[in-house]
Amino acid sequence: MTSRDEKKPKPALHRENAIASRKQLEQQKAKAAVVDAKAKAKAADQAKAELKRFFEDQEALEDAARDTFEKYDADFSGFVDLVEMTKAMEDLGMLGDKSDEERAELTSRVFKESDDDKDSLLSYSEFTKCYNALVSEKDLNESKAYNVPSIFGHELSEEEQQDVRKAKAMLDRSIFAPRKKESPSGDYHDTVGIRDKMFKLDWSRIDKKKSFVQFKLANGLAAMDKESGKAKNTPLALQFKKTLRQDYDMLCNSFTYFCCLSDGNPGTMSFEEFKAFAKASGLRDKKDPDQAGLRGKFLVDLSSLFKAINEENDGGTKKQKAENEINDNEAFLRFEFLEAVMHMSVIAAKGDDVKQTLNGFLMFMRNNLDREPVAARDRSIFRKDRLYTIDVMETFKTYQTELRKIFLLAGGEEFHELYTVEFDWLCDRLGLIDVHLKEPEGIHVLELRLCFTWSQMLVADEIKGLQTSTALSFIEFLELLGRVADVKDLVTKELLEENKMNNTLEVIEKNEALMLAKKPKPPVIPKLASSCMYDPAPKPLPLNVRLRMLLDFIFLMMAPGCGSVLLGTYTAAEFHRAIDEECTLLYGKLLWPADDDKK
Repeated sequence: MTSRDEKKPKPALHRENAIASRKQLEQQKAKAAVVDAKAKAKAADQAKAELKRFFEDQEALEDAARDTFEKYDADFSGFVDLVEMTKAMEDLGMLGDKSDEERAELTSRVFKESDDDKDSLLSYSEFTKCYNALVSEKDLNESKAYNVPSIFGHELSEEEQQDVRKAKAMLDRSIFAPRKKESPSGDYHDTVGIRDKMFKLDWSRIDKKKSFVQFKLANGLAAMDKESGKAKNTPLALQFKKTLRQDYDMLCNSFTYFCCLSDGNPGTMSFEEFKAFAKASGLRDKKDPDQAGLRGKFLVDLSSLFKAINEENDGGTKKQKAENEINDNEAFLRFEFLEAVMHMSVIAAKGDDVKQTLNGFLMFMRNNLDREPVAARDRSIFRKDRLYTIDVMETFKTYQTELRKIFLLAGGEEFHELYTVEFDWLCDRLGLIDVHLKEPEGIHVLELRLCFTWSQMLVADEIKGLQTSTALSFIEFLELLGRVADVKDLVTKELLEENKMNNTLEVIEKNEALMLAKKPKPPVIPKLASSCMYDPAPKPLPLNVRLRMLLDFIFLMMAPGCGSVLLGTYTAAEFHRAIDEECTLLYGKLLWPADDDKK
């Protein structure tokens, strides 16, 4: 008979078994970790490839769609009329064997239904609406339009559709996800649709202005209707509208740039900014003492023009009166700037054929603005090429708690937005301006203003959105940081390691000491990872690399004892302690939950 004690495992054997079991378990965990790491790396690579394919596919489809539109936009105006649209449908085989009467009825009906603003012209977005309506009238399998390589008739394979859905889902799950809801375009980009809405609103406001009515009557763009006693647009006015839409994006980009040249609302253009635009465009100011005695073309009385266009119509509807109250009489809104461009085109031409003046002037202006490297830059290019990548999303996600605290510290508790005056304070607090560099190298006040403005999504109604032009949401603040990282002079990880420095602040302090001593940089600090907003060449470093360099700098400026993000010595607890202390000192309390750093 076996005793109860004999059934118990011996202590030594138990220990041996336990050790063996732990070793086996650790080996299994190590193998699982390797497999998991490989799987994650493979998934990450696939995700990056999918996101890249998504944007490349979207861009290709958008380009093909635009090509189809422009093919039938014979005069390259950005609009198609009924005749051009009918020609497109005929060539694409969408009208079939219908009689002339049936074809005329069909195209006319669908054209009118798609012409939202009833101006007898279709913009690009209206064209797609008209096209799809006509497609529904015919079986796609029998239509030549089915094979058109565009977003209208192009069909993705099941695999391509899955890739696009995954890529969209990644953005929808990323830190940028709120942008889709807060953006007027309902997208992560400024779409063609939002630009069409902008132009329609701008043109409708221009067309109602007393100064523009007088301009039209004086230059054959309108004639008085005897029955109604009102000015009625001529075909020349329609031509001006189409020409203006053709270069609308370039003009809007230029307006944004010159609005940032001085203090004030970045959504309005002061007279000094208007003069700077006119000079950059190749015009000469008639009242400029340096231009006294000059004759000939491209000579304009800028102050008189500025004053005349700034005068609002008397009376009007309640809506018009409310808009007049918002509209500053000492500055241009975008639609007033566009009116000024049309006025200048005729004045500068001085007697030339009015039919060609606007188109010729815009070409002349574009050639001159090319000398201002960023004057007509499209803000969306940065998002597509630099911002919306997996690595940038992950970097922002990793440090989102720290960044949200910085955002709240600068913005205060009343609003969940960062206004220009608060941003200026933050720039001073963080020392973002590269005082050791001369313009155009590095980042200075103008570059910071441009980064601030470019980080905002376009708004269709500029008057309603005038207040938002001076404020950033948190998502826009993240984009701002990305843009600053691409321009600011920053310290690299290699520089720190090579010179055995503990963090970025040591480099900055060394630079400041050299500046005070008025000595050149010694070999110990050969070169920083400088960048330049005005250099058209592709950036050598990926944005996520430059972003980590910027965050290393910002975190150390907020909390000098928090360690280095670049060297892997960053301590989040020390950063949170320092910023919590500063917030309590500024506001008498924390603007976030006390345990926010643990989330």
